[in-house]
Amino acid sequence: MRYLILLMALLAAVSVSAEPVPQEDIRQHLLVVAKDMRIAQGFKHGVRAGLTGSDAVDPRVQALLAMDDRTLDGFFVEIVSPRLSLQEAKAARAFFASDAGKALTAAQAKDPLDPRPALDLTPTQMVAVRAYMGSAAGKKLGALVSSPATWDAFNAKVGAALVPSLKAP
Repeated sequence: MRYLILLMALLAAVSVSAEPVPQEDIRQHLLVVAKDMRIAQGFKHGVRAGLTGSDAVDPRVQALLAMDDRTLDGFFVEIVSPRLSLQEAKAARAFFASDAGKALTAAQAKDPLDPRPALDLTPTQMVAVRAYMGSAAGKKLGALVSSPATWDAFNAKVGAALVPSLKAP
């Protein structure tokens, strides 16, 4: 009987402490993560890399490239934040703020279109990268970042943001 009472008290404590986390808390962490991951910069680099002669002068392309990085990061966060917990967002923020996270991002920024860039990381950084990428939080964020659905949604948000300001020529 004593164990049953103890179990009931434990379950009651867990249900009280399991209050939903406001999405704004998660978003705040992920805005820092998006900036640290250089989401907007990588997106713009990809757009520039795909330009052909006439595309470069297209006002829609110019408007896209002129978009504020914080706006683009915000679109990314809107898409991924509902799929991540506060703990996962905090883990991502801690990793990308670390020396290993910064080194990984710098290596990827050399060519954002290369899915497997050459990593010039120290052994300690490699251990940290593998630890985060092998964690549940790292795997989840990695799956979201590499998902075509994420980028389709991102492109749709960018397109919708451009529509009011520009009409097709």
